[in-house]
Amino acid sequence: ERPDVTLLDDCTWIDEWGVKYRQRPIDSLAWYVSGTLSTEEVATFTPPDPYAEGRMDSVTAMVRRVGGEMAVFGAGLALLASYLARGIVGLTLDFYRAPYVAKNWIMKIADYHIELGKQIVDCGVDALLISGDDAEKGGPLFSPGIYREFYYPQYKRMVEAFHAKGMMVVKHTDGNTYRILDDMVRAGFDGYHAIEPIVGMDIGVVKEKYG
Repeated sequence: ERPDVTLLDDCTWIDEWGVKYRQRPIDSLAWYVSGTLSTEEVATFTPPDPYAEGRMDSVTAMVRRVGGEMAVFGAGLALLASYLARGIVGLTLDFYRAPYVAKNWIMKIADYHIELGKQIVDCGVDALLISGDDAEKGGPLFSPGIYREFYYPQYKRMVEAFHAKGMMVVKHTDGNTYRILDDMVRAGFDGYHAIEPIVGMDIGVVKEKYG
C-alpha cells in the first residue's frame, strides 16, 4: 500500500529498494524473484525515508504486548538489499568495474538502517539483530577481500552507532562463515545467530576461538 512500492500484478511487486518479489495466491509465502536496478540506477538511487509514517508500528505493538515478560529483539536491519536489488551477479560486476558506486550503494543502505535502528531502540527493545545472509553452505557469498572492503566497514559503523545507544547487537547469517568470521568479530557484534552445523559450522570451535 506504500506509494513507493510498485504492484506489477496481484501477486508480484517491486519494493522500495527495487527488489522484485512474488507471493503465492494460496498463502502468504513470498519469495525473491530478481533485482531490478542497473549500475547507473544504483549510483543515483535515493533511499526510502526511514522515518516514514508507520515504520515502527509493529515494533511498538510487540514491545507493548510482551515487553518485560520476554526479550524483544529489534530486527529488519540488514545490508542484503545491496545484492537483492542489484542482483548478485550485477553487484559482483560492480565490485570490480564500478567499486566506488558499489561502496556508496552499500553505505547508503547502512545509513538508512542506522536511522531505522535508532528508532527501534527508542521503542524500548532489549537488543538489536542485524540480519541478511553473508554466506551459504560453500562459504561467503563474496570473497573475504570483498567482504572486508565493502561490508565490514558498514557493519562496524552500524554496530558502533547502536552501541552508542546502549544496545547489544547480534548478527544473523546462515552459511559457512569461517573465512569471514575474524572480520565479523572485529566489527564488534556481541553475538552470532545461526551457527549452522549442517554446512560445517561447529559452535564448539567458534566458542573456543572467540569466546
